[in-house]
Amino acid sequence: MNNNKKYISTDTLSMEELIKKINEYTRLSRERQLTIEERKDREALRRIYVERFKSQVRNHLDSIKFVEENEKIIIN
Repeated sequence: MNNNKKYISTDTLSMEELIKKINEYTRLSRERQLTIEERKDREALRRIYVERFKSQVRNHLDSIKFVEENEKIIIN
């Protein structure tokens, strides 16, 4: 990571990009101690990742419809 960071809106990051950025910070933390700013960024990215993941799971669960035994199970 360099000091001339380009800040990207986390709203535009895909889950893959979030994971990649989190992993970059983790890899960097194994080489040296992260700065306070880098630790804050990593924690913020982790929180965003967890919230999006939970939201995706909730949406998936909400789309499942339970029906009687003799009927087909419908997944939207």
